[in-house]
Amino acid sequence: MNVIAQAQASTPRRLRHVAAVLASVLLLVAPTPGLTATPPRIATITWDLTETLMALGITPVAVANLRGYREWVVEPEVPEDTIDIGLRFAPSLTTLAAANPDLIITSRFLQDLPERLEPIAPVEALTIYPADGDPLERAVEVTQTLAERLDRQDAFTAVQDRLERQLQQLASRVADHGRGDRVYLVQFQDSDHVRVYADGSLFQSVFQRTGIENAWDGETNGWGFALIPLAQLKGSADHLIVLEPVPDEAESVIGGSRIWQALPAVRNGQVHRLPAVWGAGSVLSAMRFARLVEQTLYDDR
Repeated sequence: MNVIAQAQASTPRRLRHVAAVLASVLLLVAPTPGLTATPPRIATITWDLTETLMALGITPVAVANLRGYREWVVEPEVPEDTIDIGLRFAPSLTTLAAANPDLIITSRFLQDLPERLEPIAPVEALTIYPADGDPLERAVEVTQTLAERLDRQDAFTAVQDRLERQLQQLASRVADHGRGDRVYLVQFQDSDHVRVYADGSLFQSVFQRTGIENAWDGETNGWGFALIPLAQLKGSADHLIVLEPVPDEAESVIGGSRIWQALPAVRNGQVHRLPAVWGAGSVLSAMRFARLVEQTLYDDR
């Protein structure tokens, strides 16, 4: 269903407003013969959808918690003049309205937000996390859905091809090594606890497609990680990958606490620091993660 049809199916209270503004969005997106198309003004609430939009070649005019985005997501870079609309769970409606978006993209996970956002602009609610199934498959599906909404099918095809090439490249390096490495992938919560990523995470999707074995076989939450005491990472692993950023209080642990030193991967000198990648990201985060893992584990072999 196209965006105008969706608007026509919306509640009577906002039917005319949504249909009119979405029609203007389509006019902005659809190229006019002989003219260069002007990208629509789109605001994004969650970071996974921010990077999804940018994967399609559209830079949002406003993003929630830009400071956090630049620390935790990193790529793709958001321009300095992008408007920060505050917290993802409680964006500033005043600042968002001042950004004058044609469309607001948010997650269905934030269930109470669409009704609050609709007086400002039409809202497109999509969800990659949390949900059942493979998160990378969902990320690709959401990217395709957004590409269809915004007439960016060529951009979707291009980013899908880039994703497949990156995954195939890492899989080839793993195969050349002769076997899939067994890996713990963690992110420090504080000095005593880590998030260990496994089933249901974007990172696990990359591992499964490239032949890398996850050393953690315990339960995970809807975001694909378990919050555990550091001492529970006692199983056998070829590598222990620590995702940035690392809290200041945890740096001393990595510097040599007894619990840390007792971990098998630490004793074997197989600890690696990986630059920040958003664990609840989309296709570009999957590509960034695959590229960084390849560089970290296989470039020197």
